[in-house]
Amino acid sequence: DGPGFDYHRIGQWYEGTHTLVTGRSAGEAAWLRIDFDGSDGWVARFTAEVHGNPEILNTVTPRRPTPTPGAVVQDDEVILGRAYRTVNVRAEPSTRAELVTRLKEGDEVLVIGRSDPRTAWLWVDLEGHQGWVAYFTISLVGNVELLPIIDPVSGEPLDDELPVPENGVIAQAFRTVNVRSGPGMDYNRIGQLENGDVVIVTGRSNMMNDWLRVDLDGADGWVAYFTVSVSGNAADLPLVEISGEIPN
Repeated sequence: DGPGFDYHRIGQWYEGTHTLVTGRSAGEAAWLRIDFDGSDGWVARFTAEVHGNPEILNTVTPRRPTPTPGAVVQDDEVILGRAYRTVNVRAEPSTRAELVTRLKEGDEVLVIGRSDPRTAWLWVDLEGHQGWVAYFTISLVGNVELLPIIDPVSGEPLDDELPVPENGVIAQAFRTVNVRSGPGMDYNRIGQLENGDVVIVTGRSNMMNDWLRVDLDGADGWVAYFTVSVSGNAADLPLVEISGEIPN
């Protein structure tokens, strides 16, 4: 009933069904308001395939969610997370990384870092066990923008941010990243970026920047947006139309 995991679940939306999108959350439209059987409902943007430009939708400011008991922050610089279901804690910010432990529903953790400026993964501490959880798997109390960006290899804060290019956009891999011939997992892999590699971004797949076209040793390649840290304004990049059928 609101744009976040702190809100109550009011139903489920099943694969293959369609509905009207009536609004969006603030920022990068991470949540979409939909027509759910005649009432307003919210779904995370990454769970739906959108037809049309969500940026033309009105930004909706909903009521605050019902506070979670026990999740009280005494210090503005302390950020707490609470698992709303079983959550995997991993050694690195990747679903393929080694499993460190699991959070049970209701477990609270101290959030001590993030993977990149877009906060795709959070570095947490649970009774001495440290590891990474995906951002969307826990509800948060506190300002995550205050968190340091952590090197996933060394576990140390990164002192230097990517330089902002003049009239351009660059991306840096924070783990091994597949580069594909087109904007989707169905396209062939044509190369890889290693942790720390920096490339020039020359285009984007759609208004939500789901995939980015990059310069890979003089050739065009595509990387998923969530796999890299971006410096510069991706919204200024041209939209690239891919001709032909997606390869099998």
